[in-house]
Amino acid sequence: PPRAGDDARAAPARGDPPAPSRVGHLSSEEIVRPSRFDESCLPPGSAAWHVPRTAHTGGEWAIVDGFATPEECAALIAASGCLEELNEPSARYRMPPTNADYRSADAAGLQIAAAADLARRAAIFTGVPENDGDCVMLARTARLAPDDDEPDAARDDDDAASVDSEGFLLAPETGKSVESSGVSRAGETSADEKSGAALINVHHDHNRDERRTCTVFVYLSDVGEDAGGETFFPCAKMDSNRSKTDSSDPTCASEKSDPVADALASLGARGVHVAWAGAEDAREAAAVALCEERFESLKRHGKKTPPGAPNGVFVSGDGAPGMAVAPKAGRAVVFFNGASAESCPEAWHAPSRVRGDAPKWLMTVFKVGERASRMGGEEKAGETALAASRPDAAADAAADAAADAA
Repeated sequence: PPRAGDDARAAPARGDPPAPSRVGHLSSEEIVRPSRFDESCLPPGSAAWHVPRTAHTGGEWAIVDGFATPEECAALIAASGCLEELNEPSARYRMPPTNADYRSADAAGLQIAAAADLARRAAIFTGVPENDGDCVMLARTARLAPDDDEPDAARDDDDAASVDSEGFLLAPETGKSVESSGVSRAGETSADEKSGAALINVHHDHNRDERRTCTVFVYLSDVGEDAGGETFFPCAKMDSNRSKTDSSDPTCASEKSDPVADALASLGARGVHVAWAGAEDAREAAAVALCEERFESLKRHGKKTPPGAPNGVFVSGDGAPGMAVAPKAGRAVVFFNGASAESCPEAWHAPSRVRGDAPKWLMTVFKVGERASRMGGEEKAGETALAASRPDAAADAAADAAADAA
């Protein structure tokens, strides 16, 4: 398995990467670029919102409510019990200022129709065919109990052998002393440390494989209103939240320069793809602080739902960049990663802490490969089987047969 520091390795050949274009420098052709999503594979009643001004990242982004059915979400959560990695929380996430009960596992071993169907649906929808380079992860994030501070109660992730479903690099530093991690030598934490940072980290999904074209993550559960767990894209900037005021206003983002995007692009140029809250490196800590400030500003200046977007998708009322997506069972977030973490700061994203009692469950498909110009007959057959099937107990056998045929 990859170890800490592997994120700086050279990327394998992947053909011609998408041109590194930055928000604010889009041509009219890029803005009106048509979607290549194939929505015929989606379950009945689903709805896809295409995120404006994102096509330059390698493909238009989308947020799809109903990407997974309630039955599929329930089946995946129920099947999670067979994944041993989910039995214990990650020690790295429990450390201040993260203070979260986080568990993740490779979902390749889930031999159920729901897992196969969602992976195939992600391939059909994005146009990036299924292949051996894809990675499917299942994760659970919950609020850390106030008295849950015994290190022996968590699994040891110091070897960085585990990666979570949103692509976080666990234990980015090995051999870190207890004192330097923010915990006192006596093992005590202050009240501020116990409350935790608003954002756990900020990361780019090239952290494990620079061939990753796009990411499809699917929320499998609700966490409750205003209970945290949002995924925040600090550099997402669309027409609906672009500043229309004087660019000299320091509270509004300039079309020519965004300090958050610049900070994240600088990390990418150094081969850094993840920065943690409380990082020892000054530049990483500064980047996370900028992202957290923007996240808090979004809430402080009034959350606004962009035109056409589903409830639970927010941008800032003051026109600053940034988009937050709240967890909702069955909702998928589809985004492209661009050529690199340096040239595509829009794809950097951050999970916020879960503050409510309900855990956040998430399945993520990291897609490797180029988008196909058109699907072959075998993929079309899989698409037809998915569109026609209903995710109830009576349809499981048919879904399995369709998966085998595809």
